[in-house]
Amino acid sequence: GGLKLTASSFGKHAENSSTIIPPGGEVTVCHVISTCEYCVDTVEALQDLIRDTIDAEFQERIDVTNQQDHFHDVTAKGIRVLVAGLMNRNESVLNTMQNTKWETFDEVGEESWYVRSVHKETEPFVALIRGLLPASYFRSFCDKFAMVFTTTYYETLIRLKRISEQGSQQLLLDVYNIKTLLLRLPVIEATNLKSSKKGSA
Repeated sequence: GGLKLTASSFGKHAENSSTIIPPGGEVTVCHVISTCEYCVDTVEALQDLIRDTIDAEFQERIDVTNQQDHFHDVTAKGIRVLVAGLMNRNESVLNTMQNTKWETFDEVGEESWYVRSVHKETEPFVALIRGLLPASYFRSFCDKFAMVFTTTYYETLIRLKRISEQGSQQLLLDVYNIKTLLLRLPVIEATNLKSSKKGSA
């Protein structure tokens, strides 16, 4: 396994919710997205340069819109790959959360272990790509991941059969903590993660 970032397979993997991004693979995806943004700008500049140098009667025939659209498509697929890859890293956590015996749950704490696991998987991933993606694409990633995660988390919650009163209280705290994490996504930075780890040590 592992994600192959070839032109022919990029779209297929982007649509697959079980997309696996190997450790460090998110960096490659971010480079693809940044390269596509650069190419869109470069192609447009090339179009203007050609129009300035050819006869006026041919200027309107110089149109690179289709090429730009292809780059935009790859960029959008890249964002979907990042979202699906991070969802995949959280999949086992949500599966185990679903298999927890909430009907016998009898002790309410600050947050469940699975919430800490979601933080552990999500925060470093988000902090890393924040430094690699243009701001607009990073925000798009955050919005899309929050939407997909929220939907999946909700579906996981409603599949829980029996829940004790303490289990319900714990799940309410967990939902609040998950909401807080999702709202913080756009401002997560690697420096914040380092300082919070030192503070918890």
